[in-house]
Amino acid sequence: RGEEIWGQDEDNAERTVKKQTTPAATGSYKVLTKTYKSRAAASKAARKEWKRIMNDKAARGSYVGVQANYNDPNLGASGPVKYGQADVDKERGRAQRQADKDAGKGTNNAFDHSADNLKTLRHVYASKDNAKRSARAEWRRLQRGMATLSLTLARGRPDLFPELPVVVTGFKPSIDSTDWVITRATHTMGEEGYTTALELEIKATEVPG
Repeated sequence: RGEEIWGQDEDNAERTVKKQTTPAATGSYKVLTKTYKSRAAASKAARKEWKRIMNDKAARGSYVGVQANYNDPNLGASGPVKYGQADVDKERGRAQRQADKDAGKGTNNAFDHSADNLKTLRHVYASKDNAKRSARAEWRRLQRGMATLSLTLARGRPDLFPELPVVVTGFKPSIDSTDWVITRATHTMGEEGYTTALELEIKATEVPG
């Protein structure tokens, strides 16, 4: 018998960004044949196709990215959206810098926690590994619902959609330094023009396995 504890220190210890070898940029952008009805849809399609290419050993060296075209009749806007290895590297770099920053703090991005304030799961698990997995899963669930942030952008952003990671600026440091993720994006065309309302929550820590 025993107990397993999982919290911010354990998450910081496991928060690592796996280094992946960048494929040789010997090709060009793969252009998708379909024209999408919004920039957001085109961006999502380009990301999805690039992920598929990266999982295909035969194709990954043939392209440096994916281009998806869109034609939005509601906004009267059209054009290409590109996504490729350079964008992946930028996102990975930002994630690594934030992980290093968090590890240096030793505390949660937005909140301080008391070591004496532990939530105890009532179930008694059959093994140490099961107990650890359950504690980790519950911690991540609590983190995901810990704080929310609502924003309305005066100028609409059709490229914003749910599950997209977000960094905000102009608030107090504890908010600006937090990793947020979009849970809802509401795009509206009204008397004030095109606006986007966002609902954000703290991004769940990505932990392997």
